[in-house]
Amino acid sequence: MILLQESLANIINGQEDMEVAGVTANADEALALCRELSPDLALVDVVTQNKANGIAAAAEIRREMPDVKIVIMTALPEITFIDAARKAGAHSFVYKDSTSQHVLYVIRCTMNGKGTYPGPGNENLARIHFSDAEIAVIRLVCQGKKLNEIIKSLSMSEESVMKLISGILNKTGFDSITKFSIYAVANGFVVLDNSTPIEDEGNQKKDHVSEMDGSDDLMDFFTENYVDQSNLDMSAFYKFKKNIDKLSKAEAAVFNFYLEGHSTIQISEKLFVSINTIKSHTKNIYKKLNVSSLKEIMLYVKMMKNT
Repeated sequence: MILLQESLANIINGQEDMEVAGVTANADEALALCRELSPDLALVDVVTQNKANGIAAAAEIRREMPDVKIVIMTALPEITFIDAARKAGAHSFVYKDSTSQHVLYVIRCTMNGKGTYPGPGNENLARIHFSDAEIAVIRLVCQGKKLNEIIKSLSMSEESVMKLISGILNKTGFDSITKFSIYAVANGFVVLDNSTPIEDEGNQKKDHVSEMDGSDDLMDFFTENYVDQSNLDMSAFYKFKKNIDKLSKAEAAVFNFYLEGHSTIQISEKLFVSINTIKSHTKNIYKKLNVSSLKEIMLYVKMMKNT
């Protein structure tokens, strides 16, 4: 984010003991910039322009320029980022919801040889340390895998997997691994896509509709048999298109399942929540998208695919 970038630069340049040597919006350019400027410290975001991976960039800098201190910064509380930053050799880690004074404190501590990482015991799950095996279990549970599938995928015994699950629950305070998985995904603590994580900070909008491939037949059925397209209000369509980004993660999940042809009961089973909860999400979806039925949603989504 340019605004955050400029703000950080101004704050750092305002200090007597530090100054900004250079700035880039793309982590893929970080190593080249460090080669050119030989900075004492690199402050690197986890995800930058073009979804470039800041943690990977940090690892490259550490390998080639071991004297450069590295502080990783992020806004997204994905539970694997801290461990990934450690493995990449980053000296410190800080969240973007920190105050400017705390960021400066972390920079100074890092330069003085004192690495700073978020400690355990914080309510934020990202500050809890999970083992690699626990993270593997968490990801599989969040992907909807059943116990026998997890056992097979990890080549572990049932007893070993159950011990890992017990450890996860003890650390998080949840009484059910399914409850934890729903909470973790809904609040961004687990990014299900194992590719480069995406931070949604205004300039990178999630397209909830792009994941609906395979539902065209269902949309055709609704729009051709139940919806009077001649009375379509185009202004309402444009509002619908704009408001999709206002759906919460839980609402977006329900929204996508509906478009894939699942019933309320099926969605309830897939998300491990009650039917009343799904109905509540559905009511919020209708309100936010200003529609009165699933048929209307189907028509608008089909239009979006054709534009």
